[in-house]
Amino acid sequence: SWLWSMVSVFVFIPLYIKFLGSENYGLIGFYALLLGIISFADSGMSSAVIKEFSQESKTNYKYTLFRNLEIIYTILCVLISGIIFFSAEVIVKHWISSQTISQRDLVYYVRLIGVGVTTQLISSLYFGALFALKNQVRSNLLQLGWNFSKSALVFALFIIFSKSIELYFIWQIVCNVLYIYILRFFVLRQLNLEVSTTPLKILFRKLPKHIAKYIGGMIFIAIISSINIQADKLVTSSMFDLGTFGFYNIASSLAQIPVI
Repeated sequence: SWLWSMVSVFVFIPLYIKFLGSENYGLIGFYALLLGIISFADSGMSSAVIKEFSQESKTNYKYTLFRNLEIIYTILCVLISGIIFFSAEVIVKHWISSQTISQRDLVYYVRLIGVGVTTQLISSLYFGALFALKNQVRSNLLQLGWNFSKSALVFALFIIFSKSIELYFIWQIVCNVLYIYILRFFVLRQLNLEVSTTPLKILFRKLPKHIAKYIGGMIFIAIISSINIQADKLVTSSMFDLGTFGFYNIASSLAQIPVI
């Protein structure tokens, strides 16, 4: 995945600008910005799954924990998506400006982004669960396939249909939903294999205290971290137009190469 990250920086960013233009690439940067901001919603839930699944716990306990966190995560993502949907006009007014894209279209794109980032966020729960169930190779291959589909196969759609940022965001949502479905399928299949002939059972409806305490302790850190990491892009997106913001994102992506 680290190799793919490096390749994508050099190959796909120039192609995005060629196919979509610098302003539309700025919207892709805003997608990444919004995803970084709402990442606080995870609040340690995916890491809690990895931590608990990695221990020698009973399968029904893992299944119960997984289903409880799945419900909480889904509710949070639906709420965040709803907030973004209904506040899209405010977001566009204060954070996004464009010389070529109408305000009405920008509002529509922000709403698509809201669905895209929340479906991408929830996938981390399923990836963490599959990874911790000793399916590291499969989970990494699925993640690689998902990243490839999102960033590479979209160019085929641009060629076949149209060079549209709307098509890009819809494709992101489709890839995210399919990725979630496949990850969830393999998680449940692995849990079923562990119990063999007996069906999986839910043991409790509330999170154990030590897990709730762990997640609660992570919330404050997650909020501060997400805002701190994205602070420069928040300022840049509000002060400059999408074209300038797009070039700022290119510089930011290149600066991540030593980290990768």
